[in-house]
Amino acid sequence: MISGPPAEPEAVVEALERATTRLEELDPADATAAECVLAERASAIEQLKRWMESDRGRLDPDFIQRLQHIFDAGASVVLRVSIMRQGALSELTSLNRELTLLRALLAAPDPPAPELDCKG
Repeated sequence: MISGPPAEPEAVVEALERATTRLEELDPADATAAECVLAERASAIEQLKRWMESDRGRLDPDFIQRLQHIFDAGASVVLRVSIMRQGALSELTSLNRELTLLRALLAAPDPPAPELDCKG
């Protein structure tokens, strides 16, 4: 958790914007980078929250609109990544079913050879 006095709102919003932009440009398959960017974004959100709690004054509508835009962009990224993960999970489930079927076919004993019947 962040200690000390809250940062200036403009610096915090810029950090939040940078983290959100990096998140938008991130390869969803790069889990390590995603964790790093998400941690940066969470830190900026925590700083913003602390600033808002310490400064109980009225917020500028443009400032609020800017924050809304940043949070909407972040939500869009999360939705896109969730959809991609769901698609990958669905594909993995299908592949696992096919693999199970192939293993079962390989493990099945060979059917008995037909016996010749001299009667007919």
